Amino acid sequence: DCMDEHSGFSTNTDESLKEEYELIKKSDMVISSSQLLFDKNIKLNSNTIQVKNGTEFEHFNKAKKNTKLEYLSDKPIIGYYGAISDWFDMEIVEYCATKLPEYNFVMIGSTFGCDISEAEKIKNIHFLGEIPYKELPGYFAYFDVCLIPFKLIPLTLATNPVKFYEYISDGKPVVSIRLPELVPYEEICYLVDTKEEFVNKIEEALNENDK
Repeated sequence: DCMDEHSGFSTNTDESLKEEYELIKKSDMVISSSQLLFDKNIKLNSNTIQVKNGTEFEHFNKAKKNTKLEYLSDKPIIGYYGAISDWFDMEIVEYCATKLPEYNFVMIGSTFGCDISEAEKIKNIHFLGEIPYKELPGYFAYFDVCLIPFKLIPLTLATNPVKFYEYISDGKPVVSIRLPELVPYEEICYLVDTKEEFVNKIEEALNENDK
């Protein structure tokens, strides 16, 4: 089951990549979660299929606020949850938060591998750390707009982001960098190419009222 372009992780060694290569070749079947992964794996193993990611719809649909973010809810909340690592474009978040000081930016997840020293100085960016999956909907319910601010690198170009399906399970507007796997859903989300567009589309997303 191949869900990531492992060469894109800074923590992977050449040895682990060789092991993956051998595993793909020797497997009876290889499941790939994105088109790029499928295209790569089919060359190594003819019995490769593509199965996109999905989510536990009921867990996120009609999420109820848990009172934990009441102290931030006097302003619109622009949110993200998930790993915040070296593939996460913190510069985009810093730029948006600076340009949109009247909004609160809530970041949920481990920040291991990401330099957040500058972001921590910006008053309307709030890092909450990791939250258990079971408790996520209670925080997610406060999000007015959901972000996917990734860098465009081999790792993310091959990513079919689970969080996108979680976000839209509750009809939340999503603003994301233009990931290849999200282009088919362009009619129901905002895909952008620059940090300036991120700012514009966050405001546009806040003005919509369409689940």
